Amino acid sequence: MRPRFGKSTGCRSAESERDAHGEFGEDAGLVAVVRQESERQDHEGQAEGVAGVVAEARDGVSCSGLPPICRRCNHQSMKVAALSIAVFVAVLALEAQNELSALVAEPKYINSFYSVDANGGLIELEHRTVTFHTKVRALPGYASVKMTTQFKPGLSPVHVTPTAQFVVRGRAPVDPLSRFELRALKGSKDHREFVMTQGHGSVFGGSATSNPDEGAVAIRFEEYGANSYRITPDKPLAPGEYALAVRGLVSELYCFEVDR
Repeated sequence: MRPRFGKSTGCRSAESERDAHGEFGEDAGLVAVVRQESERQDHEGQAEGVAGVVAEARDGVSCSGLPPICRRCNHQSMKVAALSIAVFVAVLALEAQNELSALVAEPKYINSFYSVDANGGLIELEHRTVTFHTKVRALPGYASVKMTTQFKPGLSPVHVTPTAQFVVRGRAPVDPLSRFELRALKGSKDHREFVMTQGHGSVFGGSATSNPDEGAVAIRFEEYGANSYRITPDKPLAPGEYALAVRGLVSELYCFEVDR
């Protein structure tokens, strides 16, 4: 006689196997695949968490108390906040510069010159429209030519200090030194003289000289307001008569006198 215990054991094993698969039936294989995928994602999540901690340590950011996803979001938020602050500061600086430019008094018309007082106020210069003439002087074997203008009175009614500064409207993407000039005038009791150029030489083929910049004063420029330049002489002006002008348009002079 065979032990009944053995039969019952075998029946229970088969029945247990049927119960184990009976819950899912034919989908048991699908369940196994789902479980494997879940385990794989768990492992990847742990790896991402470790990588996040390494990145934070490298960047000097401590977010170890947060879950991996929260740590990444927090780190990204800090970058966005820093960028926003930088943009905000740049906008404020630009607005402050624009407001400062708007507060600066500038000439109304292009190529017009003014003197600037200590408070930034504009002082109108003596505006004269003049005509140039060519004078030729001939001697035996020698000749001289001078292009000049003379106008009255001998002294300008506008007085400035030796360290005066000036403003001209007409900023452009070219060297302002090629556009504007300051000249010392030859003054007398009843008239002033602006010498454009002069030359002389021998009519027999000897040497000849020409000086188109006679009386020119060295000046420097800096941007002023939104559309102008500030003009500063390189050194204090000596007492006498002066004129500011646009090169090539010197028939329009802006004159002043430095106190003696």
